[in-house]
Amino acid sequence: MNRLVAAGAWAFLTVCFAACSPAPEETPARKPVPGAVRNVAGANVPQVLTIGDVNFHFFATVLLNPSTLPDTVAYHETHFDHFDSRVSSATATVSKPYPEVLDAVVTVASAADFPGDAILITTRIYVDDRVVDTYDLVFGENTRAETRVKNADIMEWLNEVPDSILVRIELDGTIYKETSSSDIDPATAPRPPDDSTTIYSNTLRINFAS
Repeated sequence: MNRLVAAGAWAFLTVCFAACSPAPEETPARKPVPGAVRNVAGANVPQVLTIGDVNFHFFATVLLNPSTLPDTVAYHETHFDHFDSRVSSATATVSKPYPEVLDAVVTVASAADFPGDAILITTRIYVDDRVVDTYDLVFGENTRAETRVKNADIMEWLNEVPDSILVRIELDGTIYKETSSSDIDPATAPRPPDDSTTIYSNTLRINFAS
């Protein structure tokens, strides 16, 4: 009998303790990061953009145009990985008879917009260590829609056909906060070091088979 009384008392105390215990607190929902918006790719891009964002989002590529290559040119592109479809390097082997024209496509673009800002990009194209072309580009706030493409003939950059050349691009970028692109004159615009950066393209190695 005593055992039954003790068991009943223990069950009663257990129910009372459970009823009087405070309910567990709910885990608060994760709040969005202040000052961030979603871009098309789904990455968080801060609203207050800096020169670091110019360095991160702008890119340049220099590639051969496969649709115009003759049978004497073997061409291959290497991409970073399946998460990043951009080209990290390209290689071509040109056999005799060498073509008179070797079409290249130079692209300068951005993966993000820069609302309310202007971006000045100076593009330099190198063959080995020699600058063969340079030009300025001004981007407005709708930067992603302003991809710039230039076609060039690599054979025009060569005084003679060498064994091999390395083609690449360097971009000098400067951000102008709260400035309209129409107010930027590349010939006179200042280039503050703290607001400027250098961006590098993929490499394009071209071998000329003897």
